[in-house]
Amino acid sequence: MDFDARLELTSALRERDALRIRHEEVMDIDAFVDMHAAEVRVVALERYLAWSEETPPGAEPHPSNEEMEPYALEVAWFDPALLA
Repeated sequence: MDFDARLELTSALRERDALRIRHEEVMDIDAFVDMHAAEVRVVALERYLAWSEETPPGAEPHPSNEEMEPYALEVAWFDPALLA
């Protein structure tokens, strides 16, 4: 669990709510743009937190050996005997 991200999410939620109230009072395009940007930030933080809570600490997803096989280097790609 990422505690810093939880704090950021709490801050972003409060900012979004304040901007929503401002937009409802003013009904200005600038207020709408600010509110929309805050909503996008909240959604991104929520998605990040959901991902970080599903992923165990230190476990990074790695491709399997079968998936990496097409990118493997040939061990004998250079034969010094051919130069003689």
